[in-house]
Amino acid sequence: MKNNKFAALFLISMIVTGCSQTSTAPMTQNDSSNSIELVLAESDKPIMNSTLQNTLEIFEVDKVANWNNPATGNSGTIIVTKTLEVGDKNYCREYTKTATIGGKTQKSSGKACRKSSGNWQEAS
Repeated sequence: MKNNKFAALFLISMIVTGCSQTSTAPMTQNDSSNSIELVLAESDKPIMNSTLQNTLEIFEVDKVANWNNPATGNSGTIIVTKTLEVGDKNYCREYTKTATIGGKTQKSSGKACRKSSGNWQEAS
């Protein structure tokens, strides 16, 4: 009986507080483009990283992708600025991202390369 009560309480707490998963792996960041991540709320990071992964994969150069976290009010943009072919069909993309946090906008840029797994990883 204790297990059923625990399971019920756990389920109720997940429904009340909200539970989400992202199927996209977060970017591995290097120190040069990590400044925005240092000030983002923890709940902003998966939203921004998912948008970044999707933008790197499917957006054309100079198209703007927007992200927004209604829970924190923080938002931002990601723009692919250049696509590079490195070696035999290996691609890297340069990008600029912004984050507006508490009414202040920060900007950083980076470069990511597509791994064989399909995810994009920060490159130096």
